Amino acid sequence: MPNHTMKLVTIICEALGRDAVTRLIRDIGAHGYTLFEVEGAGAKGEQTADIAEFGNIQLQVIVPAAA
Repeated sequence: MPNHTMKLVTIICEALGRDAVTRLIRDIGAHGYTLFEVEGAGAKGEQTADIAEFGNIQLQVIVPAAA
């Protein structure tokens, strides 16, 4: 089986952007992705949401290194 150089792309965005981001992932020809609901803290303070639609999500996708 041949080896292919791939890279892991991690995207963190508001859950409201899910449809647009997953459309872009499909448009580049990715076969799939993994999605997580995420929370965290940083320079802008703590990022949490009581309503899932206003929270953050993380998507991970494996793409060819040339993408």
